[in-house]
Amino acid sequence: VLDCSASMHEKAGESTRILELIKTLNEFADETPGGSVDVGVRWFGSQVEDGTAKGQTEGAKDTLLKVPLSPFDPDRFKENI
Repeated sequence: VLDCSASMHEKAGESTRILELIKTLNEFADETPGGSVDVGVRWFGSQVEDGTAKGQTEGAKDTLLKVPLSPFDPDRFKENI
């Protein structure tokens, strides 16, 4: 589950949280042999940007299945992070 909510765009040192996450996940993809594990990708909070209480409530339900659980495919993984 990848947190894609607005808070992930906050600063993390010289970068942002989301950019650091993407960097780390790309490193994982580069170092993990295809088919060696089952991996799925689901985005959380990618469609609701409203910071109000109502937006946060809706955001808690905001998920998108990008890659169903399946043998790891590094290219497909990278396309969906």
